Amino acid sequence: KKKEAGENESRKKVHDSKVSILEKQLEYMRRLVHNAEQERIKATERMCAIEQEKENQAGRSTQSELERQNKKIAELELECYKLNTAHNLAEGKIQQLEGDLQNERQNHEKLMEQTEQLARVTEENKNLMLSITPSLPPSPDQPVRDDNKKKKKTKRDRQVLAARCRALQLLLSEYP
Repeated sequence: KKKEAGENESRKKVHDSKVSILEKQLEYMRRLVHNAEQERIKATERMCAIEQEKENQAGRSTQSELERQNKKIAELELECYKLNTAHNLAEGKIQQLEGDLQNERQNHEKLMEQTEQLARVTEENKNLMLSITPSLPPSPDQPVRDDNKKKKKTKRDRQVLAARCRALQLLLSEYP
């Protein structure tokens, strides 16, 4: 029982660690999405400023100036596309991490329930063992009186041992 409790405690620590890691990953992905969104907004603002500048200088600009501005707009559109793609990927990863975190929390709750149940069963078995265990054996200073008593005691010891085995089998059948 102590071994199982130790294993449950160890599994609990592993689940706690996984939950912590998943929470940190989730926070990192949220910051990444936020930063990508800010970059996308800035790129859109730059594109608007360039378009407005393009309209203001349309009459004054030369052909090479228009080509330069068109090239810059194309670069900004490509950057915007990349940021949108990164944003979508980050959102997918966040959803996956949230699902993983939820699963880890559920596993943690199940482990806690199993640990509590194991503690209850252990306490019940302890009480059962105390109720079927004979009182302290006679001290070695007391002489043994009769062989018939020894036989009766041996028979009773076997019955107690059999009862303990049945209790142990019941306990083990409850926990695969």
